[in-house]
Amino acid sequence: MYNQLLIFSLLLSLVGCSTTSKNAEIQKFDTPLNQKISEVEKAKSQERIAVFGKCSDGISGEMKIRMESTGVTVHTITGDIFTGEGTPEELRSLAEIEFINQIHLAARSKPL
Repeated sequence: MYNQLLIFSLLLSLVGCSTTSKNAEIQKFDTPLNQKISEVEKAKSQERIAVFGKCSDGISGEMKIRMESTGVTVHTITGDIFTGEGTPEELRSLAEIEFINQIHLAARSKPL
């Protein structure tokens, strides 16, 4: 009986861990970004998506290196806010970083 309970607990924890990264992106991506990612993936494109985001604290050099290790290109940093771009896969990896709080689709404006 103890072994069955142990196996059940282990399986339950593995299932919980497998959904953690999906929950991270759902909670951290805004709706327009989720929609854009779906469009890019549906088109099977490697289009890089422009984003801006917010971190839990001011972004240090080490934090920037960690963010860029996901493949995302970080363009600007101001305090705890950053801009950058990446593929859907890279953005999902970025969302898994614990100090990333929010990621939004960036709107590109055209000069007048």
